[in-house]
Amino acid sequence: MTIRRAACLGLATLITLALTGCGGGAAAAGSFHATGSMDTGRRFHTAALLADGRVLVVGGYLYKSAEVYDPAAGGFTWAGDMSVNRYWHTETLLKDGRVLVTGGLSDGGPVSSAEVWNPATGSFTPTAASMTVARWQQTATLLNDGRVLIAGGANASAELFDPATGTFTATGSMAAPRWQHTATLLSDGRVLVAGGGGDGGFTNSAEIYDPATGTFTTTGLMTTARYRHTATRLADGKVLLTGGFTPAGQAALGDIFDPGAGKFTAVGEVTATNAYQAAALLSDGRVLVVGGFGGNAGAIAVSQIYDPRSGSFSKTGSMLTGRESHTATTLADGRVLVVGGNTGSGDLASAEIYQP
Repeated sequence: MTIRRAACLGLATLITLALTGCGGGAAAAGSFHATGSMDTGRRFHTAALLADGRVLVVGGYLYKSAEVYDPAAGGFTWAGDMSVNRYWHTETLLKDGRVLVTGGLSDGGPVSSAEVWNPATGSFTPTAASMTVARWQQTATLLNDGRVLIAGGANASAELFDPATGTFTATGSMAAPRWQHTATLLSDGRVLVAGGGGDGGFTNSAEIYDPATGTFTTTGLMTTARYRHTATRLADGKVLLTGGFTPAGQAALGDIFDPGAGKFTAVGEVTATNAYQAAALLSDGRVLVVGGFGGNAGAIAVSQIYDPRSGSFSKTGSMLTGRESHTATTLADGRVLVVGGNTGSGDLASAEIYQP
């Protein structure tokens, strides 16, 4: 780039070039561009940002394989096979850099087994013990002390995984069974568990788990019952819940949970109702909500941004492909990797990068 050309470029353009390279096809701000594809199409898979900046994508409908995305190379490589195929499982980055995978559905139904992926070997190893019960559509939350809280999954029970021993221990139970709920680590180390399926349908109830006591306590109700939604902790410690199915269809409003008050408040109005969407916290504190199942519209490519400063949603660039049951992972450089999902007619192996 010559000095003359650099002087003619705006700051936003220079930032984009720095992140995406000076070659052709650099993404404009607030837009998506294609990146390398996986070896196989996946939905109901999981993805986790590794300590070295790569992303581990695990399982999916009837798959036991894993792949790693390298942002520097812009492609995926095989990362080993689990002992069983899993979908609707959980994936959690541990403090030592390993990755815990628990439960999920397999060929024979829900499983209680768990395994750990080691980045040093690129392989999976079964944990020293299985979970206390089989679970699917559960949540797994890394606690501040390094243990992992696994909650629900078609039941009300919860347990703790200890990375030091590789074993699981039962902890206090929730007030009611939950699945396809969310669990969010709060700034004070407690965990907010909200919504999901429950007895007699789905629920607007929420509970808080306190690691100090090992118990759940009910908190305020969401403004609407919802499941298959997303939950994102914001910079101010509050939690944004958005999307999902509600008794009226699909959620048109978001919910903000205030841990100090223990209450939910309706916020914004989404630009497109969706479930089976994905959400990612951006480096500037906004939240990207991408794709999902849009009812009669099927899998949608529409993406939107929630801005905590205005308390509102606005449209941003659309994906190249409509997706639902995909993942969205914020990379170390602030971009967002969107992987896989389903179009309504088939599973996707493709991936896209969102440039904020």
